[in-house]
Amino acid sequence: MDRSETAQLYASVGLVYSFSSLFSIVAYRYVYDVSLEVFPSAYLLMSSSLFILAAYGSFVLYTQKRHFDAKEAEEQRGKELEAEIEE
Repeated sequence: MDRSETAQLYASVGLVYSFSSLFSIVAYRYVYDVSLEVFPSAYLLMSSSLFILAAYGSFVLYTQKRHFDAKEAEEQRGKELEAEIEE
């Protein structure tokens, strides 16, 4: 990964963080206001659901890591073979 890609990645992460922060405040406030009289702990249920979703996503990415690594190694081998052919 070169410097320009790293900068783009950091910018993307910052943008997602900003929007998620803005969205989460509105969502939590709405859930709390709607459920205050019936189920005041609904925002905790929402938090736990989001945590479970994030944990599942992390698990899937972790288990698929070897496929990403194998694909990257294959691409690297292809570039090395092309370089040898050009010489």
